[in-house]
Amino acid sequence: MRASRPGEVVSAGQAIFTLVNPDDLWVRLDLEESYLDRVRLGDKVTVRLPFGSSREGVIFYRASDADYATQRDVSRTKRDIKTFQLRVRSDNRDRALAVGLTAYVTLPLARP
Repeated sequence: MRASRPGEVVSAGQAIFTLVNPDDLWVRLDLEESYLDRVRLGDKVTVRLPFGSSREGVIFYRASDADYATQRDVSRTKRDIKTFQLRVRSDNRDRALAVGLTAYVTLPLARP
């Protein structure tokens, strides 16, 4: 992935390109904290791509700390809802997954 173009001025130490291994791409999602107890590492999920195809994926990472609140409580009756980052690995032999591509993930959120 190219981060700068010919003729651009870059700072010392600034990346001018990034190498990406298409066999090791993953899908990132931010899960509301209220659902965190319903997913585990190793859970199988469905990854749907914007052009209609679906594939199976496996949760392989869960952040140990929360990100900033993604939803603010404007009524002041509830707390702000924070999120935790999850990562899902899926087969990419067909090279359909690409850096920056939108994907929709269906999680098995059955009550524990």
